[in-house]
Amino acid sequence: PHYHHLPGLTMTTPKTSISSGGAGGGHSPPDAEVGGDPSTALADCLLSQYKFCALGVVLGGAYAVKYKRGVGPMVAAGVSGSLSDMAWGYVVACEKEAAAYRDWKERG
Repeated sequence: PHYHHLPGLTMTTPKTSISSGGAGGGHSPPDAEVGGDPSTALADCLLSQYKFCALGVVLGGAYAVKYKRGVGPMVAAGVSGSLSDMAWGYVVACEKEAAAYRDWKERG
């Protein structure tokens, strides 16, 4: 198995590799290249995107503390970051997996 170390978290994933390049974190599971299910490869890739969400939570938390607004800004910024992660992942970080999925759907 491959061991990936994140601050405060260790994940064990036997078939995937996660790189920290780019603003959304890159992810390229070998299943998409070896002939595995493209929908699973795309889902794995999209769900590995986390950086905009983390950034939103941190910035929203700082805003909430500075202006004494409660957790609302942190939650709103985290949700906005999550949506940005999905968009970034589909268009940029998971471009190969998305193209493989579209081709697979057209043939299927």
